[in-house]
Amino acid sequence: MMALVSKDLYSARSGIGVILLFAVVFGALFRDTWTGPMVVTLLFANIGNSTLTWDEQCQWNTFAVSSGISRRTLVLSKFQSGMVFVVVGAVVGLIVSAAFTYSGFSDIPLDQSIQGVALGAIVSAAVMGVTVSVTYWTGDSAKAQYLSIGVMVVIIIALVAGSTILTDLIG
Repeated sequence: MMALVSKDLYSARSGIGVILLFAVVFGALFRDTWTGPMVVTLLFANIGNSTLTWDEQCQWNTFAVSSGISRRTLVLSKFQSGMVFVVVGAVVGLIVSAAFTYSGFSDIPLDQSIQGVALGAIVSAAVMGVTVSVTYWTGDSAKAQYLSIGVMVVIIIALVAGSTILTDLIG
């Protein structure tokens, strides 16, 4: 299983630099709201979704199943690698937020940045879970993209609305 997660991490290495650049740019654009740290976390954690498309293009799953790897193992490895990307995205979000706050580039306090990173990690984990589930359920990433977009929009709206309501209740 760890070899499959390592494969996903290895295949994602080419996109990490570009996504990190975009994450820092978007973090700088939205630096004075909690949205900036959330966007940094979301962008970086979204690399996990790209591995699904790359595997389909290379027909990796067909090769893996014909090599004796069970479909269940493939799905579980995607969930695990997705969570690795979410954790790395949260760490990058925290580092960027702390750097912006301590350098005086951002006006929001660090605790609000941490809340944005936490919300971004929760949304990223939900999106990754839905995307992996729908992709393996439909068997085609093209169909899965359309279906998961609708499901993700509903999840993101529910999470953001829930966090806004919770924030208002807590004060």
